[in-house]
Amino acid sequence: MWCLKNLSDESHTGVFLAKEMDEIIEQIGPEKFSAVVSDGGANIQNARKIITEKYNNILNVRCIAHSVNLISKDICNTPFANRILTKCNTIVTFFKKSHQGGNAFILDNKCSFFLFY
Repeated sequence: MWCLKNLSDESHTGVFLAKEMDEIIEQIGPEKFSAVVSDGGANIQNARKIITEKYNNILNVRCIAHSVNLISKDICNTPFANRILTKCNTIVTFFKKSHQGGNAFILDNKCSFFLFY
């Protein structure tokens, strides 16, 4: 992390964010950057575009982890996935709370690596 600034009073437009990023890039040195990575908000996409147009060596990259997280949330919010997750949670809770059930599961499946927290 380079620095902390309280920007809560500012409007987080793409131009504003690009200006803030540009100040840091110039302080550190543009040759030390290879990419700008962020989520997919319209304002930050615009900021990434402004930065990558100014600095040819800096790539414009959307964060794949954030994208996968959003997709996973959407999938988990479907009724089908919700039913499956609820049933799985019930089964896991049973085995975690039942010493006999957990032991039977371990013995039946030869799961010496199976740990209960």
